Amino acid sequence: MTYASAAFAILPVSATAGIISWGVPMQGAVDFDVFSDGMVITSQGFGYELGFFAAAFVPEPTNVSLWDANWVRVGGRSSLDFISGSYGGMVESDVLAAAGSGRQVYVWGEDSRDPEEDLEWVLYTGDDWVAVDTDADLTWDPASANRAIVGRIATTDPSEAGGSISRPVVLGANAIQTAAVVVPEPGVPALLMLGLSVCALRRARRSTQAGLR
Repeated sequence: MTYASAAFAILPVSATAGIISWGVPMQGAVDFDVFSDGMVITSQGFGYELGFFAAAFVPEPTNVSLWDANWVRVGGRSSLDFISGSYGGMVESDVLAAAGSGRQVYVWGEDSRDPEEDLEWVLYTGDDWVAVDTDADLTWDPASANRAIVGRIATTDPSEAGGSISRPVVLGANAIQTAAVVVPEPGVPALLMLGLSVCALRRARRSTQAGLR
């Protein structure tokens, strides 16, 4: 898949809207994306999306179970072409602003979101990656990003990566390294809270019975 074929269709909304090109059109020899164990990503199921999260939701390594429910994708999913290392697309700035004005925009790379599978994720952004209408053409790639919430980009230290990275590697400017992510089953927190509630209720009953004696 070429970068052109991965690009999103641009809606004819405004002749003055800037074009935001995101992802990587062609990676260099040291810029290939790797999994948490350091192996080059060759899975055809690995892909990237551009988007933002619902209002008031801030993605962190500790709330990965809530990401999917709060994620708003802009455009389509771009599959990683592991031969050339390319992925990404284009979107008009006014289309992005109309979808989520003022929101922080991220690129999310993942092989799956099924909590029963072994998950490898990366989520990166730049401080100036904000959904605003502009007449300037922008490029949002790992080299222009400065934060990885989960996984790594070249500017982040392995110790700062969310999730688990078992084999940190030297990354090229436009490369990423995923982290192994564990998403708790949706029912686990609910069952835990139910169990705690039952225990609290039993304690209250025992205290009441003891007071009546």
